[in-house]
Amino acid sequence: VPDIVLVDEVDVFMGEEFFGQVHSQVAKKEVPEVREILKFLFQNREKFSNKNKVRQAANAVFKTKWWAQLIKQHPKWAGVLRREVKCMGSDLFDFENDIVHYDKERERLGYIKRDGVEYDAVYRYRTAFTWLRLAEQKVLHNPEDTLKQHLQLLLPAGDFSYAEIGNPTILGVSGTLDSLSKSDLKVVNHFGIRDYSSVGSIYGKSNFRGTTCTLVADNDHFREIVQKANNLAELGRAVIVIFDTQREMDTFIESVFYAKLASKQILQASMSTKDKDKIIRSAASCGQITLTTRGFGRGVDYVSFDPLLHERGGAAVLVTFVPESMSEWVQLLGRVAREGRPGSGAFILTNSSLANLRLDLASLQTLAPDKQLAQIKQAVNERHAENQAVLWQRYEEAKKSDGASRALQRSVAHEGLEEATEKYLRFHEQTPTRQISEIVPTRIMILGDATGSMRELWAMFLSIIKHVLERVAKLAGNNMLELRWVAYRDYSDVASSLIQDSGWLSDTLSLLSFVERIVPAGGAPDFPEAVEHALQYGRSTNPDLVFLLGDAWPHVEKMGEKLENHHHWLETDYQHEAEEFAKLGVPIHSLVVGELSQTFAAFEKISSPTGYQTEGTTGYLKDAEQLTHLMCKNALKQIGGADMVAQYIRVYQ
Repeated sequence: VPDIVLVDEVDVFMGEEFFGQVHSQVAKKEVPEVREILKFLFQNREKFSNKNKVRQAANAVFKTKWWAQLIKQHPKWAGVLRREVKCMGSDLFDFENDIVHYDKERERLGYIKRDGVEYDAVYRYRTAFTWLRLAEQKVLHNPEDTLKQHLQLLLPAGDFSYAEIGNPTILGVSGTLDSLSKSDLKVVNHFGIRDYSSVGSIYGKSNFRGTTCTLVADNDHFREIVQKANNLAELGRAVIVIFDTQREMDTFIESVFYAKLASKQILQASMSTKDKDKIIRSAASCGQITLTTRGFGRGVDYVSFDPLLHERGGAAVLVTFVPESMSEWVQLLGRVAREGRPGSGAFILTNSSLANLRLDLASLQTLAPDKQLAQIKQAVNERHAENQAVLWQRYEEAKKSDGASRALQRSVAHEGLEEATEKYLRFHEQTPTRQISEIVPTRIMILGDATGSMRELWAMFLSIIKHVLERVAKLAGNNMLELRWVAYRDYSDVASSLIQDSGWLSDTLSLLSFVERIVPAGGAPDFPEAVEHALQYGRSTNPDLVFLLGDAWPHVEKMGEKLENHHHWLETDYQHEAEEFAKLGVPIHSLVVGELSQTFAAFEKISSPTGYQTEGTTGYLKDAEQLTHLMCKNALKQIGGADMVAQYIRVYQ
């Protein structure tokens, strides 16, 4: 028997909340150190106040005893844990923007979505920080047990595309089909729907009595809403005022204008079903003003059987924002004039809301209301078409993520623990599932072997620096990436040239000038170089990411031992430095110049403890473009997450 799907509200089915979006699954793990890290971040959130606050918060975590314990217990997971800490840092500054509802009686937390509350949703670490805020407000019945339950490590387990629904038989869709644009129909066609029909209303011709439009300055918006609603209510009309978001409605309610409304009531998602039904039934009453949000501007019938209301013109809907599409436009106005009864609509729009439509506001103000509405409709259609083009790109990316996530699930289900762990770590590195909302300025250090054997490659390095800084600036903006080139040699070389350091630079010319002045030389009498010293030096400069480039392996002696062929005792060794970088949560990408397997093995031991042990992390350096791509993608991933990496691939690969 085939699966059969019937789809109502077709514009939602192929809208931006469904098509191109993914359901991100996570595995929750109770880890005491993670619980303490979340508490630490929450308690110190006011201290992280500059433009680099996400990095600042993450670096503060990397210096705590809980981070050291975490890495000691789970060294293989250093890369995963480091990214989770950065997600925590990002969410720390976002969680207060969420619109939540706390059900005190049942001690549960919900997120307001459309006309309901999602109580089973977890929004990364924002949910954990919201629980901590509730604990701070002393509203939890049992804070210790509640926080233990909700302050957990969230391990991404895949992104699954909503639009990959298999191959069911879709018998049909319903909704505002006649208002769908060509770009909308393309999405519907994608699911095999190609035949359309329109059915006239059983109530005959619509009794909708027109739509007006009022354009106002931002600071006059609430005043105009009150005046328009009161005027209609005085005429005995019922008025439904629809705000864009819960926050916008809350702002209105907290303003001085709210008290000036006549008979009023509020319809919001956090109410019980019984209370919502009661308000919806009373909304279409003579002189009643109902305030609600766009979630109740779809699928809700404000129907009245009162002949007196019909005589006075029926219910009126006042829309206070610009709809996303013509389908939503129709849905919003369609809340009234149901079943052949009279009704009307009005838009009360601000100059700032119209600016996003790229309209000439000055000329728009000179037009008659009907001409204003016509231009706004056209602009809404144009913006919607642009958004649909982006939606298709997101769909393709979501489809790839879905395929990789399903492949991971299939493979892990049939593997032993060790093999499954390796596959998960590789998946997590190659398919980032977490987005960091803040664009984070990033520091990348290049530790480059500057001995004589590297002389022929120096011109290539100059080309790489130029392209990396230019490409990152083009996609992420200026001053989002700082590079630091640290050239190292060996202990037999002149002390002043053992390390040459450019300092942190975002200016291309300054960095190129520094690298041009370096003369690759030295390195005798043996083949190993002072890699361990370069790592120790680089660690003191607080990088976010390190690239290690060289053709020779580090000295194999341990810390405190005398080097063979050198009158030098090691202050550190490369394995100790790798462990220290892991504690700081700083990954090291190692790239081998040449084909020496001994160098490859040693460099892999350096990268592995930092969590970068997957394919492509430690590799043989082949050409300039290879390293340029690797540096750019890693920089952009640090700065803006997977979306920015995907953008780079589209543009440059």
